[in-house]
Amino acid sequence: MVETTQFVIGVYGFLILAYVSAFLRQKSARKKAASMRDELDSMASAFNEIHRELSTMNDGIDSVLEEGGPVHDRLAAHTALESAERIIRRQDSLSVEGLCEIVTHPARLLARAMEHHESDSEGSLIGMGTLTNRLAGILDSSGIRPDDLGLNSSEFERLGYLFEEHGGLDNARDAYDASLREGHRYDGMSGLLRVLRSMGSSSDLVEALESHIIAEPDEVAALVEQLSLLPESDARSRRNKKRLSSLGWDGETQIELIGSLGGLRARATGPSMTEVSPSVKIARAASRIENGKPDEGLEILDMLSMEDRGSPGVLFLRAKASHLKGDHELALKLVRRSDIDSDEAILLEVSAMVSMGEAESALKRLTNRVYSDRCTPALCESAAKLAIAMGLLEVAWRVLDECEEDSRTIGVLDARAMALTHKADKERNQNGSVSDNIVSDLEECGRKMVDMDREDHRGWLTASIAQRMNGNLEDAETCIVRARRIAEREPRVLIEEARVRIDRMEFEEARSVLMECDKLRADKVEIGFLNGLSYAREGRIEDAERRFAFVLGLDSSHVSARLNLAS
Repeated sequence: MVETTQFVIGVYGFLILAYVSAFLRQKSARKKAASMRDELDSMASAFNEIHRELSTMNDGIDSVLEEGGPVHDRLAAHTALESAERIIRRQDSLSVEGLCEIVTHPARLLARAMEHHESDSEGSLIGMGTLTNRLAGILDSSGIRPDDLGLNSSEFERLGYLFEEHGGLDNARDAYDASLREGHRYDGMSGLLRVLRSMGSSSDLVEALESHIIAEPDEVAALVEQLSLLPESDARSRRNKKRLSSLGWDGETQIELIGSLGGLRARATGPSMTEVSPSVKIARAASRIENGKPDEGLEILDMLSMEDRGSPGVLFLRAKASHLKGDHELALKLVRRSDIDSDEAILLEVSAMVSMGEAESALKRLTNRVYSDRCTPALCESAAKLAIAMGLLEVAWRVLDECEEDSRTIGVLDARAMALTHKADKERNQNGSVSDNIVSDLEECGRKMVDMDREDHRGWLTASIAQRMNGNLEDAETCIVRARRIAEREPRVLIEEARVRIDRMEFEEARSVLMECDKLRADKVEIGFLNGLSYAREGRIEDAERRFAFVLGLDSSHVSARLNLAS
């Protein structure tokens, strides 16, 4: 009994000691918590004070610095770079798209920071080196390239300049490349060429110069530089020599092929336009007008003296430029004042007359020349095609008969094929079939045209028409595909392809081709009729009737549409 009592007392004593110990520890913890709370409150108060001071300083900076100014933009770029670096460090599993979105913002701010000093290249680079290197570091560590960023062309261009100035040639090349995505930009291309020269990549430099020459075909500096890099056997070398010769380049001026394209241009072009001879000015103006730049050509012609401006050649060039600009009345006056008696002058005069709505007078002008002893294939072709367009097939055949067989060009044969096609349509409407003679004549025209030039779409087009009329749809498809590859946006080729597709029962494909043809503003009557024909053969009668009625609304004399609507 005594032992039991002692045991119970011992247990109670132990519990009392444990309670007292826990109480003391809790009391000590409360004191420490209170102390930490006081320290945290003190730190929060200090941080709030610093925040207020920084806010005051930031407000002061904003009030002193011009909104959107260069320093303001560079501070914004610095902040954005800090944020981007922090986000990338914290999140290791970001996707490539996510990384690009994060890096695009500081890159855009960095590019904008240059925008304020574009006229002062030195001022635009002050304080930009560190920011550019930090952006390059982010790109390298993230495994993304500058052209992956979502910037516009001008921003890519400025970013490329920054990378170029601060040693990042690979990044500069990618940025300049990206600036050219949406089309040719002189500054972007100039920067890309500088970088490629610095990198010593001659093959890439040649290709970049080729892209520039395509956009600026008469850029003497680029032509000369590319010529210096190409072997004699390269076709582009021969092309550049011919073009430089036509531009008046004498080939003697020595050029140092370094520096910017602008500097090269200044050294390459030699004397200014006001100092070169009239013949060189006229040649350059002719080149601009031939390339579809009438305003530039006229600007060069305006530099000529009053005496040179009145010469027949200059008047003729002014007529061509006016015709291209849509001033057909002025073009007609100028070409007649030039008094040039050549095929080109007559064709320009006739084209202006047709554009002014004087088709009958234009045809009479051509036929008078054709029936004289000075008939040429070019005039014969134009007269026949104009007569066909006016629905005067008999006149077209008389004109074509005037051209001797030995002198028939592809153009004359093409006009003959057009006349045969119209004759076939007329026979089909009257008799329901086409005679073998017409088909054989078409086959012969197509064969001769292909033999003359296999890279001219007109021969393959004629061959397709002949094969389709013969019922050889496989051969017709082969020919029209060949023609389409050569001239993919030629309405006549698209119309024939649609006919072949319809005959092959490929109605959806045919209508798709006709939709493409409609975008090119081709003959709406022909497009409407073929759409109706495709619906009729597919069994969609209501759709076909609507199409044929539409065609008759445009041309009430369309026999095929009327016959199909009646049946």
